[in-house]
Amino acid sequence: HEKKYIMPFVGGATGMFLAGALFAYYFVFPVGFKFLVNFGGEQTTAMISIAEYLGFFLKLMFGFGLSFELPVIAALLAFFRLVDDKQMKASFRYAIVFIFIAAAVLTPPDVMSQLMMAIPMILLYGAGIVIVGMINPAPKEEADAA
Repeated sequence: HEKKYIMPFVGGATGMFLAGALFAYYFVFPVGFKFLVNFGGEQTTAMISIAEYLGFFLKLMFGFGLSFELPVIAALLAFFRLVDDKQMKASFRYAIVFIFIAAAVLTPPDVMSQLMMAIPMILLYGAGIVIVGMINPAPKEEADAA
């Protein structure tokens, strides 16, 4: 019986991780790499080793893959009745601060890649609110009915 509950989460988590990695590969990596290579201007030439290149690439892929898990984590918390849509809406301002901190930690130190992570995460938080609303909506208060 547990399979029917676990398989959507495993599939969703895998799909969202791949979506985040693909987003990073096609949109963020070219911008971030160009910024880092051209950082010194025309006075310097970038001498990037394979280890540095691979580290930068893997950090971006893993960071974006992890950040795209936000709706899956929200759905899991809603499934266990730990959060509802009203709580997520009330925490939106705090979530934005946390998202920008996470984007600063998970991306290279350029503003463009940080914004390219933070903006999709804010949109994914909004998608998480919708998903949580479908799984565990906030109870209607009796005061609203009266």
